[in-house]
Amino acid sequence: MLTQGCDNRKISQIMELSIKTVKNHLTGLYRVREVNSRLEAVNYAGHHPEILGVSGNEVAEPVPSSETAINILVVDDSFRYRQQLCRLIGKTYPSSCLYEAEDIAEAIRLAERIHPQLALVDVVLRDEDGIQCVRRVKTVSPSTRMVLISAYPDREFRRIGLEAGAIALLDKKDLDAAAVRQVLEDALG
Repeated sequence: MLTQGCDNRKISQIMELSIKTVKNHLTGLYRVREVNSRLEAVNYAGHHPEILGVSGNEVAEPVPSSETAINILVVDDSFRYRQQLCRLIGKTYPSSCLYEAEDIAEAIRLAERIHPQLALVDVVLRDEDGIQCVRRVKTVSPSTRMVLISAYPDREFRRIGLEAGAIALLDKKDLDAAAVRQVLEDALG
């Protein structure tokens, strides 16, 4: 949230924590990363995008599993939806390492560094085009399996998305634990 420009009040509202708790967590974060300010922390994150990845085990209770760790990139301009989808993926596939991007530029930077096995990309990214995001991610990480997601899926999105390199187009309202597990198994199996 620091990298997205959120102040302590906004972070406390999103995470449903007190501002004092947010300040305490930030102080600990600064100490661990050996930075002295919010600006230094944001700069550090910009140079080390791997720290923005969240292990599925951090999102959900660990589940004994023989699954191997995979990198998954979630690209959506809605912070709340990204968080919700990451929690769902973490509960469904605890061995995943989750990365989030809110726009094409951030998605490309992450894809170049982590080469995710799977990317879930919203069709509409504010003023940007999720299908264009699929094309650009495939350029820097050709082996990434791309899945488009949309609140308004239609045949034209599906056709253009598949031509761009996506393997599927899913309706956001149909994504539950069973659907996420199926998507992961289909895309990675």
